[in-house]
Amino acid sequence: MRKAFDTPEKPYLPKDVLWRQKEQFSDGVGYSWIDGLKEHAEKLVSDQQLQSAPHRCVYANVCV
Repeated sequence: MRKAFDTPEKPYLPKDVLWRQKEQFSDGVGYSWIDGLKEHAEKLVSDQQLQSAPHRCVYANVCV
């Protein structure tokens, strides 16, 4: 994706923005939001369900 925007003759973005280091998603929303999401998922999904997921969810978003 970055290479698509790396056009020295007609730059779309400054090099320091285009090639800056990636950041974690949580850096933008805060860790408390991520922790809350984890707690919610732990309440809804058991360890057994999580272990069987590769066998039950053979397609993205389709579990049997």
